[in-house]
Amino acid sequence: MASSENKKNPSFLYRMFYSGKDGKGVEKKDRHPRTLKYFFPFAWRNIGLLFTLNMFLVIGNFPVLIALYGLTGNLNVRMDVPVNPLSGVFDGIAHVAGANPLTMSLKGIGLMADQLSVITTPTKILFLLGLLTFFTFGIMNVGTAYIMRNVVKGEPVFLWDDFKHAVRKNWKQGMVYGIIDLLLCLMLAYDLILYFINLGSVLNGILFGVMLLCTFLYTCMRFYMYIMMITFDLSIPKLIKNAFIFSVIGMKRNAAAFFGIVLTIVLNYLLLTLFMPIGIILPFVITFSLIEFMGIYAAYPKMKEIMIDPYYETEEEEEEPEEPKKAVLLRDRFSTKK
Repeated sequence: MASSENKKNPSFLYRMFYSGKDGKGVEKKDRHPRTLKYFFPFAWRNIGLLFTLNMFLVIGNFPVLIALYGLTGNLNVRMDVPVNPLSGVFDGIAHVAGANPLTMSLKGIGLMADQLSVITTPTKILFLLGLLTFFTFGIMNVGTAYIMRNVVKGEPVFLWDDFKHAVRKNWKQGMVYGIIDLLLCLMLAYDLILYFINLGSVLNGILFGVMLLCTFLYTCMRFYMYIMMITFDLSIPKLIKNAFIFSVIGMKRNAAAFFGIVLTIVLNYLLLTLFMPIGIILPFVITFSLIEFMGIYAAYPKMKEIMIDPYYETEEEEEEPEEPKKAVLLRDRFSTKK
């Protein structure tokens, strides 16, 4: 009796990883244009899947967690260091001039200390292990993008099977582009922060505006890169070229997704500053998958319109059979011309 109840009510992990079950069907209410009007109800109906895919992204990029632990400084060595840079001079004066009220006062000022955290070898090892993220980043994006593309298309989803299928077919290209992608994201984030901090001059203001434009364009390109990678057999240079073209011709949808992503990040940051427990938990629950879902929701309809639909229309025209010749039912053999 207990075994039959377990079969009827399988655990969450069983339902998530078991590859023999049927995929989720497509409801009639999901068969609508992928526009901003239907985004929120569509995302809400797939909220459970977004939770699961966010877990995939977090666990799959586990080296980031290792590097974050290194940044906490728990393995560092803490030591007291003088606060005043002239502490050495004050100590020398006290040593040469001897003990008197003035030299002892100066020496006391020099001895005022603060704690300094010194990076140790274990911390350096954690940082080096964190570099493995460059190899996992693209692979995980390939797998989750394949599932999200199928959701946006309105196709049934076989979560674990779809993920393995996408990774098995695209892991090499995904890993190579993932390294490029992560480097560009880090460079853009560093430049934005640098020029924002130094906004005092006109030149830095112009450079900050240029970096904002570059960040916007590259973010829009990322919407298309991974779904083109799992849909078409194209080289990375061609993927980048097509993604740049799509970032321009799909500007309306791209801008809506971009501002949605910015709003999500800002809200997450505000929660982190106002109520830290929720702000810390959200990236581990839904933030990353929601950002990726916004990009694919905006990108796939435009890619389908430009690259997929024309291909199938041309293929149907080429395979259209010729009109069959009319069959001759009766033939007058004697009236045939010689």
